[in-house]
Formats: sequence, C-alpha cells, structure tokens
Amino acid sequence: LASLEVRRVEGESGWLNASYAPVLRQMQEAGAKSFYFSAAAAVEGREPIKFHNPKYMALLNHLRFYLPQLFPSLHRMLFLDDDVIVQKDLSALFSLDMNGAVNGAVETCKGSFHRFHRYLNFTDTRLRGRFDPEGCTPNNSRLVDTSLQHLCVFSDNLLAVSAAVNSTVLSSSDPSRLVFHVITDATSFPAFVVWFSRHPPGLASLEVRRVEGESGWLNASYAPVLRQMQEAGAKSFYFSAAAAVEGREPIKFHNPKYMALLNHLRFYLPQLFPSLHRILFLDDDVIVQKDLSALFSLDMNGAVNGAVETCKGSFHRFHRYLNFTDTRLRGRFDPEGCAWAYGMNLFDLDGWRGANVTGTYHYWQEQNVDNSLWKLGTLPPGLLAFNGLTHAIDPSWHVLGLGYNPHLDMNAISKAAAIHWNGNQKPWLKIALPNYRSLWTKYVSFDDPWLSECGVT
Repeated sequence: LASLEVRRVEGESGWLNASYAPVLRQMQEAGAKSFYFSAAAAVEGREPIKFHNPKYMALLNHLRFYLPQLFPSLHRMLFLDDDVIVQKDLSALFSLDMNGAVNGAVETCKGSFHRFHRYLNFTDTRLRGRFDPEGCTPNNSRLVDTSLQHLCVFSDNLLAVSAAVNSTVLSSSDPSRLVFHVITDATSFPAFVVWFSRHPPGLASLEVRRVEGESGWLNASYAPVLRQMQEAGAKSFYFSAAAAVEGREPIKFHNPKYMALLNHLRFYLPQLFPSLHRILFLDDDVIVQKDLSALFSLDMNGAVNGAVETCKGSFHRFHRYLNFTDTRLRGRFDPEGCAWAYGMNLFDLDGWRGANVTGTYHYWQEQNVDNSLWKLGTLPPGLLAFNGLTHAIDPSWHVLGLGYNPHLDMNAISKAAAIHWNGNQKPWLKIALPNYRSLWTKYVSFDDPWLSECGVT
C-alpha cells in the first residue's frame, strides 16, 4: 500500500552542477581524482587506505545535504542509509517534537569517543574557536549536573583507572548518580577511549579528556609548573640520570612523576570543572569498597578540602615535608601542623574559587623554583595552599599504606570506604604486597583479550 518513486541523480543536473555544488567541482579537480581514484595513492600514501575510498566523494553520498532542493514541497523527511533494516513502526518518530532542531539523530559518543575532534582537524584556525572539539556528547548535561556525584581521576595508567572506576561503580548504591571525569595525556588517550567504549561503567557516566586539550588556558604563562618543566635546571634535576645517581638527595627526589603535569592537575579543579560545586578526587591507585553518597553530602564547615589526616605522634607533620629553616615558611606555618593525604579528597569548588587556592599554589610553586622549600611531590604545595582550609574526615573513609606496609589492620581495611596503594608496591606490579593484591585484582577485567595479549594476570 506504500508508494515509491525512483529518480536518477543525473536528472537533477539543471540545478545540481559544479557551479552550485562544491563537491562536484572537487570531483572534477585532478588532485581529488588522484587522491580518491588512484590505486597507487591508496597503497603508497601515508593516510590509511580507507581515506582513499571513492565512496566518500560519490555524489549519491552527498545528496543528503540537498534534501530541501530535492523535495521542495515537503516539511519533514526521514533519511535512511541503504544498510539499515527497520524492525518497528516509525509513526511516532514522524511526530517527534525536536524543540526547534533541524536534525533528529542518535548521538554516538561515549565519554570522549566519536566527538568532533575524532573527525575534524582542530589544529586548523578555521575550525578552532568556531566549533567545540568536545561536541556531540550523549547526556552531555550529566557532565555538568550538580545534583549528581562527580569524581575525577588524572592518570596515564589505564589498568589502574579502570579498576578504580569499576570498584566505585560496583560499590555504589545508585551508580546512575555517578559521573567520572578522566583526564589523561595524548599518548594514552586513544587506549582510554577504546577501553571505556568496550567497558562502559554501567549506569554511570564517564568522559575521557586529554590534558593537552586544556592548552588554551593551561600554559606556561599561567602555570608555574609548566614554566619550570621547560627550564634547564628542572630538566636536569628530574630527568638527568647522572643527577639521580650522583646527587646528594635520595633518588626518589629526582623521580620525573613529581613534575608531571597530570600530577599537578589537582590544583586546577575549578578551572577544569567550572560548572561544578563539589568533586571527589581519586588517585588511580585507589579502590572503593563502600557507597560514597554520604561523603558527597558531608558538611565540611566551610572548609575546601575534605581529607584524612595522617599524623600520628610526630610523623607526617608539616616539618616532614617542608624546609622550615627557610624564613619564607618559618612563622607563617606551624611545623607541627598535621598533614593529610591525597588519594581521596572531597573538594568544595565554590569555596576553592572564593579562597583563590590555585593562586596560593601558584605563589608557592614560584617560590620553590630552586627546590629549597620542598623537594618533591604535590603534597607539600598542597599543605601550603590548603592550610586552614582542610576538614578532617573520618579515617575509615580512606585507609592508606597498602603500597608499602605489610602489617596493616585487615579489619580496618575491610571496613574502609576506600583503600589506597600509596607507596612503590602498586597492586599491578610483581612487587605488590601479596596479602592485599586480591583486593585490587577482583576489579580488573581480566577477560578482556587486550589484557591477555599484554600478559596481564
């Protein structure tokens, strides 16, 4: 009972010609012909062969951009590709309210997958600034929905991040309220995107971003740590094998990870997430064992940083991390002040903005250009930047030491909301402490063929 017409594309030549349609002019140009129709170009060119497939230049493929001209009397039309099978009645689709939009379509991006930057060259100034490279996000509103529980992880270790995410989702009483913001580097980014497209976090949402994608504002003119990374002295201190072997400081002080930008992103949370009010920061060597909902609603009494304190007796106090022989610190900070832990921290981003914590961090990072105030890590500048702005949370929220202490209280570990492998004996390494490793491995997707091919067991 349906009606059907068949038309020839050549029959539209009265208006669909090279003077009107750029794609027809390009099809007539020698360069385009060579690129799409030369077998040698497809075999010898540097681009993948699929880029040379002539179908991408075929006029039939581009007719979709001329629907109003092809059907001037119609108001709505459903476009189907020839490799589609319809299994349900489509009547409701034709009456869909598109809220003034022109194109009703299913979005295909999961996290950072299939966003604009996957298809377009944003190094070109004709695109940059006019289009959002992170465009096309399913449920994009969830990424900025302040009624949800937002967590961030900054790492280039895919195995670690996947375990941290899995554990958080599986331990949650309502995973649909979780939103993960994962930031990695350009080298690791493709692997992260593919992994989380293969292993999406259930009902939770997850985005993957590249730290290089923040270069519009996160640059050497703004961030002291980036200027220091570019300076010869810092390069020599952190990246010179001779300095690490022959220097008087312990070798750990020369570990480049302490200068890595991903490690310092924790000081830029308000800039990274300008629409959010609160966010939970997780290190990649953390496993979550309990529902975290109560932590997100914690009253921090006006503080900015909710963290577990680590001082017992005289251990882990400010003087263990900072050089109080320097007059810039002496008198301004209490050397007996109680240190706290990074790894699982609840940050009030509104309070952070009001107190200009990032500005304080910048000040002390610039003061420490010669490494005279502290030698390594992000905790020393964190102690200074969040001084007087930290709220001590119950130790059961975050139990530390699984990466170096074989004598932890197993009862405390079992009751902890999160357990942290701070230290060198990470659970993914052969030197991991065996009595704790199973607490991590149960959240690893060992059935994935990638892990088998890489020998991960």
